Amino acid sequence: MSSTLGSEAAFTDRAETMGIQKWTIEKFKDRRFATFGKLAFAFTYSPQSATDEPLKKFLTDLLEEEPAEDQLAALRRLFFESHTMALTDVRMRAESNPDPSATTRKLPVAERVVHQREQEKRLGGIVFTPSTIPSNHLVDTFVEMVETGVLTYVKAEHCCSRSQEVEAVKKDPTRCLLTHREC
Repeated sequence: MSSTLGSEAAFTDRAETMGIQKWTIEKFKDRRFATFGKLAFAFTYSPQSATDEPLKKFLTDLLEEEPAEDQLAALRRLFFESHTMALTDVRMRAESNPDPSATTRKLPVAERVVHQREQEKRLGGIVFTPSTIPSNHLVDTFVEMVETGVLTYVKAEHCCSRSQEVEAVKKDPTRCLLTHREC
């Protein structure tokens, strides 16, 4: 969950899906509130409040004009989802399973795409194909390790490529991942 909370790409993707105008999303980015986690705690307000005046004031200050009614409805929903995600993240951390391998949180698709493109730019000489890109589950496992600060052993048979994951190839510990030949 915290991957989603801190992801500008996931925030932007969700805001666009809700129909929030691009210039509005850019204002969130300019003011550094373009993540679910930052929006959830940008001002003192709870979605269960009787009035949404604090939300309207925050949005009017941020956008430098009062949002249109249709945009206000979408922004209210975006704030509600941000607040819910933040509370869910806190609850999950408080009730977390001591075995980090029991559940792995998934990296948001938008965030996964952004990271993959950045890596491709950084590692210019490498050819990226589905057979050389790591599986989503493997990436999620390592993201989880970074977020929790808990290093866990990853068995070699759990390391497969994205194409193997899509094809649902069974993991064979006698096969070498990099060369696809008997080790």
